[in-house]
Amino acid sequence: MLLHYEGLTLLQRNLGHVHMGPRRMRVLFGIIGVLLMHAIEIMFFALGYAAVHAVTDGGAIHGMPHPEFLDLMYFSAITYTTVGYGDLVPIGPLRFIAAVESLAGFVMVSWSASFTYLVMERFWGSWKRLWFSVVGRGGPHLRSPRRCVDALARGLIRAGRPGRSGSPAGIVAVNRL
Repeated sequence: MLLHYEGLTLLQRNLGHVHMGPRRMRVLFGIIGVLLMHAIEIMFFALGYAAVHAVTDGGAIHGMPHPEFLDLMYFSAITYTTVGYGDLVPIGPLRFIAAVESLAGFVMVSWSASFTYLVMERFWGSWKRLWFSVVGRGGPHLRSPRRCVDALARGLIRAGRPGRSGSPAGIVAVNRL
């Protein structure tokens, strides 16, 4: 969990400094970073299975008589993601590690989903979210933020500051990320 925490912290700090292509590329880099973290965590659990399996009577995995590392990676991945196809079943002490991995994996995947949502909310979209405050006379084009954006784009209304002359539409567009 410490690896995941540090990885998400590193991603969060550095995604704002990625200046490669459109802003939405930062979302892609965030997702790739999260997937790499999951792959590393799955590999660590596979190494744990290999270490416990190497110990005499350390347990076994039914359906995998002579496991190789890639077999253990597969078992770790289906356990981490809580898929559990049922073709492989841990026996002995490996059951405890598998139970801990499935719980940790569930937490990490959920945490990553929340992180990805926040990254998408921060960086994704072709236009920035605008919060509008209607302060004067309105009309059908001022009933929702999307209609305000459309009306601004078509030149039907102008944005201005409250209390200033030259603001016939009477709206204020506040840019907030």
